Amino acid sequence: MHAFVTSLVLSWFWNRFKSLVQDIIILRGLEFGTVYALLALLPVMWITFSAIDITAYMVLSCFVYGFAQAIVAGILFAKLNP
Repeated sequence: MHAFVTSLVLSWFWNRFKSLVQDIIILRGLEFGTVYALLALLPVMWITFSAIDITAYMVLSCFVYGFAQAIVAGILFAKLNP
């Protein structure tokens, strides 16, 4: 279910965001991943770290994993839906 919801959210976000980024595909993916990570992942990771007794390393690893997913999604969206 997570992959399905994430793909829908990233697709919607790409349609709103794609006109604001540069023309180079890799840079578009990197910009998309950075903006998505800062706007969506960072608050969720902060809430998770504050609410649950987990280590900062675990939160950081989840953040990096989500950031990597967003970059890959941005690159794919830039290639498939310019």
